[in-house]
Amino acid sequence: MEGCKRPQWDYRLQLAPDQENYKKDEKVMLSCPQGFQPLFTEIQCQTQLQSDYETLGNEEFWLGRDSRGAWAHIHSSVECIGGCKRPQWDYRLKLAPDQENYEKDEKVMLSCPQGFQPLFTEIQCQTQFHSDYGTFGYEEFWHGRDSGGAWARIHSSVECIEALLVDHEISSTSIKLKWTCRFPDACQGMRAMCRLAVPSSHPCEAEEMNAEQMLHGQEGTFTCSPLQPFTEYSVTIDLPPNTTLFSWFFTTQESGQTVGQWHWIVIGLVVLLVDRLVVAVILWLVHSRKRKYLMYKNKDDN
Repeated sequence: MEGCKRPQWDYRLQLAPDQENYKKDEKVMLSCPQGFQPLFTEIQCQTQLQSDYETLGNEEFWLGRDSRGAWAHIHSSVECIGGCKRPQWDYRLKLAPDQENYEKDEKVMLSCPQGFQPLFTEIQCQTQFHSDYGTFGYEEFWHGRDSGGAWARIHSSVECIEALLVDHEISSTSIKLKWTCRFPDACQGMRAMCRLAVPSSHPCEAEEMNAEQMLHGQEGTFTCSPLQPFTEYSVTIDLPPNTTLFSWFFTTQESGQTVGQWHWIVIGLVVLLVDRLVVAVILWLVHSRKRKYLMYKNKDDN
């Protein structure tokens, strides 16, 4: 009887019907355990007459139905191929669950260290079979959920990106922050705070100050004033309940008025010193001439 023996492929393959021999043109369905799938889900037994040095015989082989429904000769073993390997992206990315292999359609949450954000916070393992000029292959890739909730194929590496871009302007009495949020959904409810870096206990030092403001939208400014010149402050932008997106210590510039005041004070001291010196020289000259006059007068009287 023309036919095929049960193929000795991946032991995990499940055949339906499952038997030791199959008739010519008999079709068999292939399946794999959950999370895996075969390169072909349907195969068909085939035979052909073969002659070799005047020896005639039948050769058995299998056809496989590809994704387009066409039948092609299977030249190698059919295996259960499963899911995706752990993506080799930014080393700072944290995956949940964190494992070496993922099943098809399995979803994974992504997160980054404080102050950073991945382009996708949720990804999903995907696989597909493809044929090119009779050659069949298996491809694994990832989908990412965008801010609108739609899934899109990820074509490049996913990295941890700074969620908040901040520029600043410092003067002697104020600090102005210009901020831009790269991920609007991740920056809702931000709060900016400005305070004295090291609280002072001496009454003559800088006064304690606390400024706080809720930030709205995708970009804006935050100004902290009035501040003391040449004093250290801290400014932070937090995302409740306990995420810090930006933190910075800065020192205000020395006041221009203070420099001018010291300039005039120094000039005044110099003028006063010169004036005192001139008066002292005049008094010395007067006293010296008076002594000389008395000396001459005493000589004349004698």
